[in-house]
Amino acid sequence: MLKWSDARTWGVDLPPVDDDLVFVPRGMTLLIDQNTPKLKGIAVEKGTLLFPNNTDVTVRTGFITLNGGSFIAGTEDSPLHSNLQFILYGNYFGKQQPMFGNKGIGCSNCKFSMYGRPRVPTWTTISTTISPGSSSLTVSEDVDWQIG
Repeated sequence: MLKWSDARTWGVDLPPVDDDLVFVPRGMTLLIDQNTPKLKGIAVEKGTLLFPNNTDVTVRTGFITLNGGSFIAGTEDSPLHSNLQFILYGNYFGKQQPMFGNKGIGCSNCKFSMYGRPRVPTWTTISTTISPGSSSLTVSEDVDWQIG
């Protein structure tokens, strides 16, 4: 497994900088263990993107495209307890990724696994009418949901 934060991951090249395109080839597992620069994109060709369970990470990119391979952020037995944030750049008229458009995470023939902190309950009902312009609502049971 290669770590984003380890200079040896990038060989003789510098670590990625703004506007770079990161390529994860067949057989490579890349642990994104620190915030990324503002990338053009991350292209995975039968490799693996892995996210740590103990480090808050922000990924800034135009897209993430997986053709085969895996995207793993937590597991059912070990869900993420850190914050993982994706900031996707682009607009409607920007360059499009085949089959996926732009400004998104696309997965073709791959394993996409994302497990976060378990929440109880996972859903509930609204117990009062919400008026236009309201900034709060009342639910029918106690929840442990977080703001945001």
